[in-house]
Amino acid sequence: MTGDAVAGTIPLDDQDYGDDLDFRANDETRADTLERQAREAQDAKLRNALDDPKRRRAVYRDIADAHTPLTHAQFRVLSYLLRKANPDLSNAYPAQKTAARALGMKRPTYNAHLVALRRDGWVRTHEFHRDGAQSSSGVQFCIPNDVLPMGEGWSGPVRFEREYGTKKRPRKRHRVPAEATEAVVHTLNNG
Repeated sequence: MTGDAVAGTIPLDDQDYGDDLDFRANDETRADTLERQAREAQDAKLRNALDDPKRRRAVYRDIADAHTPLTHAQFRVLSYLLRKANPDLSNAYPAQKTAARALGMKRPTYNAHLVALRRDGWVRTHEFHRDGAQSSSGVQFCIPNDVLPMGEGWSGPVRFEREYGTKKRPRKRHRVPAEATEAVVHTLNNG
């Protein structure tokens, strides 16, 4: 028996030198090396899937769904945001009032869950200003550290623009007949 066998490592010979070099150089056991390689492969697979704009939303949702520390309400808010985003996870501009109503929540409750998602690293919000006042917030989707197998986080695209060059549609304005306007003014003036 050689000294390597006594120390609990696999003895080196010419045939398996290349296989053993990887874990010996890092002072890892073979089991640790195999586990790390499996995590690296799974991490690479998930990141490749997240790189595909057509699959990004579904992969992101599956990752969030498998992450148990998210509460039910936080996951519902995150799912709503995902539905409102483009499939590549860009252009998410949810109105707080509309989102809260769609989820059956009051606006402060929706905001509390959004703050928790931001604090935990699932989303980032980007504020946009018009005429000195905040006009909207865009949502960037992220995956926090320690969720993916190798422990490194992921950030989605930061692109807030109209998709494929579409122009903003003008609002439909309903014309009020002059008679109705005059009736309202008459009522207001005469009480």
